[in-house]
Amino acid sequence: MRDRVVMAEQALVQSDSIPARGDRRLGVLPSNQRRLVGISKRQLRPFIDRLMGVISRAAAIRFGKATLEDDGAGNQTPADLSPSQLAILGNGCAVCRGHCCFQGRGHAFIHVETVLGYMQRHPDQRPRDVLDAYVSRIGPKAYEDSCVYHAETGCTLPRDMRSTVCNGYLCKGLDEILDQLQDSSPEVFVISVSDYDRDDPGDSSCPSTRVAVIDAQNVTRYSFVESAERGDDDNITSSEA
Repeated sequence: MRDRVVMAEQALVQSDSIPARGDRRLGVLPSNQRRLVGISKRQLRPFIDRLMGVISRAAAIRFGKATLEDDGAGNQTPADLSPSQLAILGNGCAVCRGHCCFQGRGHAFIHVETVLGYMQRHPDQRPRDVLDAYVSRIGPKAYEDSCVYHAETGCTLPRDMRSTVCNGYLCKGLDEILDQLQDSSPEVFVISVSDYDRDDPGDSSCPSTRVAVIDAQNVTRYSFVESAERGDDDNITSSEA
């Protein structure tokens, strides 16, 4: 994968997408290769039942009928990062498209502390309003065998409704990128994600490299740099992720 990142970088230089020289860093991330499917009632019912229980416990704590116990689900991104560094990490997640989100299937990492924080920020909402707010953000489709909020456009929950795990988790690839960011503020950061033929994710005979390029203005450009055997490239541009 490291070799493929270098190949992707070279292809982007040759296409004048990035300069040939400059303070540039490279990173490697995993890739979500799941397919979008409709969310079934069989999948949704247990999720809502669990969510109702979490909201009920959060309400009891809010109204002084119970105390909050540490559920051990905390996970925080370092708070001393610059907007540029946060943009690189965020765009890295976007180009990966949620490889780690399958770990939230069945619960979305929504714990009592998550809901309690939301209630405190929205004191006018009753428990049933909170339930409606969370359920209403479940779309008709999500990635197969993943979190119910894991949609094609990303997480359908706004940040203030997500858990600290979802807002703060860094995979191994992002951790390595963060180490580089703490050493310097590169002019351009190239993030590469392994990807395969979408019709057959198990077929590694046609690998490509999905690439995100984040420059000093935090503009993200996506590219698909095909394998060396094919030598094609299909540029996809985006100004926001």
